[in-house]
Amino acid sequence: MKRKFTETEYNQLSVESIISNRISVNTTSKYRNHLISLAKFLGCVDGLDVMAPTTILDCLNEESINSWIEHNLRKKDGKIKNAFSLDIVRSAIVYLFNHNRVNVPDNLQKYFSEFFTGFKRAEARGVVATK
Repeated sequence: MKRKFTETEYNQLSVESIISNRISVNTTSKYRNHLISLAKFLGCVDGLDVMAPTTILDCLNEESINSWIEHNLRKKDGKIKNAFSLDIVRSAIVYLFNHNRVNVPDNLQKYFSEFFTGFKRAEARGVVATK
């Protein structure tokens, strides 16, 4: 059961704290870890705050995301990850855009949609053996 806010806590809520409450702290930290890995892979952030605007956002395009997915497509044992495992990367990138109050570019949305539609269809047909 969720704990209710005390009157003092309720009165101290700000718009930013309410907005940031949409996603759990655990999910946010997972997104941050994926974004840090992405930033290191792309070579566009060197220890700066990964959530700051104009860090990764400037480096993201279809080619860089394609390279990142290709780099993370397989597990350590060489088997291909499942779509759910890769979808957290998309969620982290979308979260970064939303965090910075920037719309995800249409070309990236289309790229993600096409990739995951094809990947999930290949999984369903058994073309991609993920186990």
